[in-house]
Amino acid sequence: MTVSLTGGRSGGTRIAFRIARRMAGQSRGRSALIALLVAIPVLGLVGITTVVASNEATPAERAVLELGATEARISIVTVPTADFSQDPLDDRFFRYGYAEDAEQSLNAVPVSAESLFPFDTRLLSIRSTDVVAETKDGLGSFPAVQGQPWDPAFAGKWDVTAGTAPTADDEIMVTAATLDRLGAGIGGTATLTAPNAGSFTIVGTISSSSLDDDAVAFYGLPGAFDGILPGASDWMTQWYLPDTPLSWSQVEELNPHGVSVLSRSVLLDPPPAGSVSFDSGGSSPDFLVIFIALLGGFALFEVALLAGAAFTVGARTQQRTLATLASVGGDRRMLFRVMSFGGVILGSVGAVVGTLLGLGGAWIFLGVWAHGNASRYPGFHVDLVSLLVIAAFAVLAGWCAAAVPARAAGRIDVLAALRGAQRPPR
Repeated sequence: MTVSLTGGRSGGTRIAFRIARRMAGQSRGRSALIALLVAIPVLGLVGITTVVASNEATPAERAVLELGATEARISIVTVPTADFSQDPLDDRFFRYGYAEDAEQSLNAVPVSAESLFPFDTRLLSIRSTDVVAETKDGLGSFPAVQGQPWDPAFAGKWDVTAGTAPTADDEIMVTAATLDRLGAGIGGTATLTAPNAGSFTIVGTISSSSLDDDAVAFYGLPGAFDGILPGASDWMTQWYLPDTPLSWSQVEELNPHGVSVLSRSVLLDPPPAGSVSFDSGGSSPDFLVIFIALLGGFALFEVALLAGAAFTVGARTQQRTLATLASVGGDRRMLFRVMSFGGVILGSVGAVVGTLLGLGGAWIFLGVWAHGNASRYPGFHVDLVSLLVIAAFAVLAGWCAAAVPARAAGRIDVLAALRGAQRPPR
């Protein structure tokens, strides 16, 4: 009783796949080389796309980076203006004074943050400035924050790492790197020469999600460094609401007062597209995505050329095996399937290995390159769609590399190959 190798389409496909898998296992060196040629560009593309995706914060991550555990941030940016509008997801983008028939100013002076909410609403102020401090290497200018950044409501944005919070104007907190720069420790003294000269007791250390581990920064109570209290400089102060959520409709009610708002509720549940009056002007094409696509296309094209040469050599060394297969009933289509499935198998192996190495490399890169700055790479984000597309193109490149020698295998001289002759097919 004989068994036909081409009797059934599905059956012939399964047999061809098994033979291709065994042939790949028999030539381990060549198979490893081809899989490596496929894996190298996959590794690079997966690593690049993962790093790019990890650079973009999710709404939940951005809420923590921008707001900590507070509910909203209020910035008074102009006098009350009836046509004030803002980007729902970014309080830095706003506009006003564009409507010719609108009443441009309701009041001559900006409002105060306290006047916008009930008297018992809790507000935390944050005001940035710069200070000049005496270090062990001389004078230096450094960023400083005045307010209550050590409040538990700012967890995730600012976190106390050691010591206690300041309770007096002459007590401050600093980053851990500042201690080394000053040559001091907790309980030591920091001497500032500007904007106001004075000596401060360091009572603890604090970390910022937007600063590198080696960044130097100072933190004090409102007015501790420049003597300006928040009420006298509302335009320079950001106000945070620890306990008062704001919906998008409430944000729109605040906008005419000259207020720009970043709300946790809006970040996590933005208004529907087209329902917002603010127009950011559209977005420009993502040239990085185009560059990665072109880079990937050229890389996989090179893989097809190099791996194709390896498959051609492999087809010559396996002529006797292919001739034996043809002698027992394998037709040209069967021989083509065997060779091309070899490309699919090795392309798949290269895609898997390259993907795993690319993800591992991206993980290491993010850990090293972030330098403790959570805003640089907010999380490890895997773009599954990109990974699937890259893997599919890798398998396709493997198949294309094997396609030409697979067609040549269908024209093999069976008798000559069985006798050991190496004459190429015509």
